[in-house]
Amino acid sequence: MAKVGLLAVALSGLGVTREAGVAWIKDFPDYRRTVEALEQYRRLALQDDSERLPNVRKPIDPGDSYDGVPRLVRLLGMLGDLPDAAIVPANSRLYGGPIVEAVKRFQARHGLEIDGRIGTATLAQLNTPLDDRVRQLELALERWRSLPR
Repeated sequence: MAKVGLLAVALSGLGVTREAGVAWIKDFPDYRRTVEALEQYRRLALQDDSERLPNVRKPIDPGDSYDGVPRLVRLLGMLGDLPDAAIVPANSRLYGGPIVEAVKRFQARHGLEIDGRIGTATLAQLNTPLDDRVRQLELALERWRSLPR
């Protein structure tokens, strides 16, 4: 948001119209990445069953048993954090190996502490419905296009 705000002020100070600014902003790499992410998340939201991961009383550490592992594997695979080639035993409840690495990738992408543990903050982000992510991306694009006239 800071980049967009500074950009809007700079363009407006140069007398650039909103329409010209919107046309130009579409060439900005961050804008294009956001459009691509929106397209991807719209597809994913249609595929997702919206199942929530079970709440935890204490963080799930690597090596722990967790009833949410099957859903976690499906979700992380769909989001691209768990590679297709990852070997995960079917219906396993063991939180370990490639699943932990996938959670770390997810944590990094969401600005969370990268510890591989499933605590409150990580669980909240994992349980955010993909329809909500679509709306967040739509709003981000609207902010990009909201240059002053």
